[in-house]
Amino acid sequence: MKKTILLLIIIFSTNTTFGQSDWDLIKKGNICFSESNYNCSIKNYKKALKQMDPNHSQRIYVLSNLGTSYWRNKNHTAALKVYLEAKSIDPKDVRLLKNIASLYRTMDSLDSSIRVYKLASSLEPKNLDILINKAYSKSLNGDTIGAVNDYNIALKINPKYYPARTNLAIIKFAKKDTIGAFEDFDEMVNLLPNEPNTYNNRADFYLKTGNYEKALKDINIAIKLDKKFALAFMTRGEIYLKINKKSKAKKDFKKAIKLGLQTQVVFDLLKKSQ
Repeated sequence: MKKTILLLIIIFSTNTTFGQSDWDLIKKGNICFSESNYNCSIKNYKKALKQMDPNHSQRIYVLSNLGTSYWRNKNHTAALKVYLEAKSIDPKDVRLLKNIASLYRTMDSLDSSIRVYKLASSLEPKNLDILINKAYSKSLNGDTIGAVNDYNIALKINPKYYPARTNLAIIKFAKKDTIGAFEDFDEMVNLLPNEPNTYNNRADFYLKTGNYEKALKDINIAIKLDKKFALAFMTRGEIYLKINKKSKAKKDFKKAIKLGLQTQVVFDLLKKSQ
């Protein structure tokens, strides 16, 4: 299951208590960020912070936006430095803690990622996003037992929370428990018959176990439920590759890229379909 970065990009409303010039710079920064022009957003957020009152109550959020801009610009060291400055203002801001923990994971600092997720989880023990991300960091760090425990806690809070069930299935599959993995994927489809992710996940399971006919059936349902589901188009492209329908695979990989799934994995798959 692919993980997405939790971004903390706060769009301030026009009635915020910034000075006009501060607010103009922040608005410019937000617009630049929305356009993926991170050099521009960094420039404007830094200017706003320079002229803001150091004790301004909203300073933490501008710092957070600056940190996220650095992160998106792949300057992880600068992003972490800014996030930690924001954390010094409010060490219990859970949204910020989640960003810091996720950034640590991106930097392969898994012990630090787990430590910060634990802090965030202690502040919001029923936050499902924190639980599964903490579990994922534990899994990457080799603590499968701890990861499974966190996923199960998430499912006790919400039995229909498919990301936790999906990751449990992935762990079972990695341990060669094919039957257990299938039961989890199947259960999620039955519990959430209108959720495209559950069909994509079961289709991926069928793909990996060589059941291409069932994989194609599931992935077509996922795409029918969400015609802009980029990951589903990539999955279907992989299925077409396996059954030697390269032209259809190529078309789906291009569609996935057009919908925003611009990862090295999909680019490599596109090359295989040529």
